[in-house]
Amino acid sequence: MRVLLASLLISIPLAHGDTWVPPVTQIYHSRDASLVVRIDPVQRDQKDARPTATITKWSPKDRSYRFVRRVTLRNPRSPIIALITNDACFLITFDDWFGVGTTDNAVVIYDLDKGSIHNYRIDDFLPESYREKFQRSTSSLTWRGEPFVDEWEHTIYVPLPDTTPDSKGFEPHIEIDPAKHKIWIQKEDKPEQ
Repeated sequence: MRVLLASLLISIPLAHGDTWVPPVTQIYHSRDASLVVRIDPVQRDQKDARPTATITKWSPKDRSYRFVRRVTLRNPRSPIIALITNDACFLITFDDWFGVGTTDNAVVIYDLDKGSIHNYRIDDFLPESYREKFQRSTSSLTWRGEPFVDEWEHTIYVPLPDTTPDSKGFEPHIEIDPAKHKIWIQKEDKPEQ
């Protein structure tokens, strides 16, 4: 009986525990560094509050950053990462603090010109065959590498962890077109960061 119980316990997949520190203010730059995004998180004692993204633009004439706009974010506490396009048309955030890859905010596209917000779960764009290979913890799913914006267009590239190149040497990755609100897996070569 003990051998049976021990073999059952060994065969049950275990989730790794994780520890999260409270979110802190984060600063991000556009690829050309002309824009700065400051993410101010919600602290535990702030009821009914949402994190904000404050966007500023470099003014060469004044040699300082000028306020562009403030955006209220969908995340309950804070996103993990934020990107902004060089023209300040799109702000893209990834994941929720305390829940990577497991919430409705895996990817959120803020169309700053139109004022629209589009949010996605990883189930919306990643097939189960990819999701089942990712590392899990009690609160998170390690579904992506460090995202970046292509220098010449509004395409966001997101590396997938633990993927192997195909026979042509192409490594699968995620591409996001914020203008069309589309996310897909691309199996062609991705640009250099």
